[in-house]
Amino acid sequence: MGYTHYSQIIDPIAREWQTSWPHLIRDVPKIVEAARVEITGPSHDDEIITPVLANIEHGIYLNGVRGNSGLTLATKGEKGTFKFIKTGRKPYDIVVTCILLRA
Repeated sequence: MGYTHYSQIIDPIAREWQTSWPHLIRDVPKIVEAARVEITGPSHDDEIITPVLANIEHGIYLNGVRGNSGLTLATKGEKGTFKFIKTGRKPYDIVVTCILLRA
């Protein structure tokens, strides 16, 4: 699974990020809907599909479903270490890519 996306939030208190974060959160459900792929939110059971988490306080949490899952996209929009997510070009990759591009 060598297909990887990288991201980093350098200055989470910058005016630009503070303005962009709520818009990104608002757009996540639209991106998921437009992609038309199975996506799950927080779950520890491969058989349970939960709603995607996308809110300002708790951040974004999503993954593919069952055999089409990989690493979870999880971010709270905070400053942190350099992050990566390996999607293995599975169907949910389009959602991850759009969210990162939107960010």
